[in-house]
Amino acid sequence: MRLTMLSDDKNYFPPYEAALAVRGKPELRATLDELSGKFHRGMRNMNYQVDGEHRAVRDVAKDFSPGAVK
Repeated sequence: MRLTMLSDDKNYFPPYEAALAVRGKPELRATLDELSGKFHRGMRNMNYQVDGEHRAVRDVAKDFSPGAVK
């Protein structure tokens, strides 16, 4: 699909936030729009588990269930 990851050289976004930029692929834009905002709560929860509960990143990632994020 020739995707390009852009770097955030100004450190505008927290490391767990993603920003979507789509050019010339309306069908891809629609699909990504459906996903927009769905990861925020899950990422915040996983960050808390690592930073607040001091769980290992590996364990938090292993326990991650994409279906549980709404």
